[in-house]
Amino acid sequence: AEGERLRIKAEEAIAAFSEFEEAARDTKDRRSVRIGASVTVGQMLLPRLVRALKEEMGNVECRAVVESAAAVEKLVEEGALDFAAIEGSVSRGLIAEEFASDRLAAVCAAEMDIRGPILPAWLVELPLLLRRKGSASRDLLEERLSALGLRPQPWLESSSNSALLAAAREGLGFAVLPEAIVGSDLAAGRLREVTVEGLDLS
Repeated sequence: AEGERLRIKAEEAIAAFSEFEEAARDTKDRRSVRIGASVTVGQMLLPRLVRALKEEMGNVECRAVVESAAAVEKLVEEGALDFAAIEGSVSRGLIAEEFASDRLAAVCAAEMDIRGPILPAWLVELPLLLRRKGSASRDLLEERLSALGLRPQPWLESSSNSALLAAAREGLGFAVLPEAIVGSDLAAGRLREVTVEGLDLS
């Protein structure tokens, strides 16, 4: 009777080990990657990046998150993402490699009556349309203005580049956004850039 009870337990243990082996094999065959991107990178680069990964790695399963740069950075630190592509600098706890460059541009509706170049002190007095705090473009702008003793007071804040562009096209204020985002509107004449003298926004 004692041996019979041990036999049943042994069979359960062997079956459990077989299931474990099978699960381990499935995991090895199914490759996955978890990618994060800040909002602008998510809009401009992420779709091409995912497509390139799928072409390069075949049956790779991609999961992606588009959030503010600060939120994405936190997810990488927590191990919830394998890597991320964001704008701006990262915390000391992460390894970062620069792969591209861009600059912020102050833009307004083509018909707005303002002539450049303007000074940074004038910029902060204008009705500003800015990304929310925690986004790389907002953090960069605040960092560079703060070095000059200035602080922007936006009329409109949004986590959406599209919402800020739409407001700028309607003549509601001045958006400060990455050149990659405003480029097509500038080329089409829907917006025009206002040069801000003495303010490095690269």
